Amino acid sequence: MKTKAYLIGLSLLSGSVMADTYNTQVDLDYIDDDGFDIITLQGAYYFDNVSTSKTPWAEAAFVGRNSNISAHYFDFDGEADALGLGVELFGDKSNNLYGALSTTRVDAGDEDDTILAGELGYFFSDNWLVSVATTDVDDAPIYLKTKYIGNLGGGKYFNVEASIDDEEHDLTVMGDYYWTPQSSVGLALSNEDGYDYGVRFQHFFSPAISARFSYESFDSGDAIAIGLTARF
Repeated sequence: MKTKAYLIGLSLLSGSVMADTYNTQVDLDYIDDDGFDIITLQGAYYFDNVSTSKTPWAEAAFVGRNSNISAHYFDFDGEADALGLGVELFGDKSNNLYGALSTTRVDAGDEDDTILAGELGYFFSDNWLVSVATTDVDDAPIYLKTKYIGNLGGGKYFNVEASIDDEEHDLTVMGDYYWTPQSSVGLALSNEDGYDYGVRFQHFFSPAISARFSYESFDSGDAIAIGLTARF
């Protein structure tokens, strides 16, 4: 159950992830969830150059609306693994539609499964997306999501994201403050049963390399994640 919960959550995340200009990004993360170890490796290829001019570097592909294809691999404490492919499509400034689709094959020993996840949205302004997302898992909820990037001036920005599902009506809100385009601190809050709060940090040491750290508190324990991003 824990494996599938992580997989669905990762599949529903916007594929928009993080410099000068780049076409390829690779992310490596290690997560320790109260002794349950998860390793994720994800890569994305952007059809056009992604630029971080006048944007927080972590949000360059979202602000630039850069369509991409991606691949991902997850290892769940050596008990199961998953391999998948995804595509994310942005309309240009005259076409405000957004769509993402991914498929992931899970190998859990004697049990195999394939999860299909999709998201469809619309940009109501340059940096404000509203979307719906779900998976083909039996009785999977439908999520209403939104994301907005704001410019505070002087090289400072903020990011706000929220989602709510149509079954439990769990509301999750996340925010990031960028005191420079390269550095951010964030907070996550939710009324989901068993979830307390989350904090996260990210810093780009150069246009090509960044590191991040996150901590989440649950009633059942804590989860700590560290990650590296490489762009080229």
